[in-house]
Amino acid sequence: MVRVKPSAADTELLDRLRELGFVVSSAQLERWRHVGVLPPNKRIYLGRGKGSASEYVGDSLEIAEAMAVTTRRGRSVHEAILRIFTVDPRHNDLLEEGLQIPERAIHSSLEWFIREGDQTLDRRIERRIRRSMASPDDAAEIARRLTATHYRDLFRHPPPTSKLRSKVWAPPEPHNINEEASRLSIRFAGDDEPGADLIAELIVSALPEHILDSTGGRFAAKERLASLLAERETADQPPIKLPMLQTMDVTLRFLSEVDIKRIRDARDKLACVSEMGNLYIHAGGSDAAKEMSDRMLNATTESIDANFLFHIALPIASTLAQDAWHRMASLIIMLLTESDRSILSALDSLAFAAMPHRFALNQEF
Repeated sequence: MVRVKPSAADTELLDRLRELGFVVSSAQLERWRHVGVLPPNKRIYLGRGKGSASEYVGDSLEIAEAMAVTTRRGRSVHEAILRIFTVDPRHNDLLEEGLQIPERAIHSSLEWFIREGDQTLDRRIERRIRRSMASPDDAAEIARRLTATHYRDLFRHPPPTSKLRSKVWAPPEPHNINEEASRLSIRFAGDDEPGADLIAELIVSALPEHILDSTGGRFAAKERLASLLAERETADQPPIKLPMLQTMDVTLRFLSEVDIKRIRDARDKLACVSEMGNLYIHAGGSDAAKEMSDRMLNATTESIDANFLFHIALPIASTLAQDAWHRMASLIIMLLTESDRSILSALDSLAFAAMPHRFALNQEF
């Protein structure tokens, strides 16, 4: 590829970045502009017969500076975009107004996150099942195996923010890991009728031993349940459908219908809830924070959704330099692609409690 001389606008932008201590190439600017994160330069016509010039516009310098801070060899440009969108790396302050990154870059990066970047347990299981083109039986086994490994690793190496987690939302205890693995495997067993034997095996494997002892043991319980389910099948009753997780394809379709304002609102509200929630946890007993503490206490206890959302958003403020971007991107996608809007109402209540002067309660999300 033959490279042309950088435009006057790009030359000025590169010089400004160099003054800030960042050595960025014109090729990098081209790549950033190609994915949509860097706005195109504005062309200025100098008058008849005088040609034209160019200048960079808007937040171009701020965005390029943030990208220079975040870009790493081997790191996807989409990950870099999500990092600067969720938490500006130049300040690491969640209450700072976010960079005005172009809509196309945010949407494409969130789509990349769903397909490749999301490392939550559910997505890792789904990708493994897709790659192996597993049958329902094999899909359930993959889900069970990865879930058990995930939670065992979590107990061996707990995250630094685990002390902030409410016991209600803590991972299963070590002796319950196999039950949790079996429960989750049911949700990945496939969309077709899984059959009596598979359902019986999954349900029985999730039952505690003291219940199985009263029914003659695990094998006897499985045989009895499979027999009952088989009788249901032969009686022409509706087939049993296992509860399924929202797939990547469904999530992507929902996300494509979300406008940029709602995405930015979700980011801003999550940032404030996490930052002020962190303050509430550490300074809740002081007189100076009493008013805010009362608001946060009321908001976090008004519903299960609010309590759940508060505790999964809280670690964002404690992991700014590590995985805050990943948690916030996951939450933004969950909030905006969830069919049940009660979780959005919970976010509104929490955001109002955190900063009532910034977020009006019951404003349209």
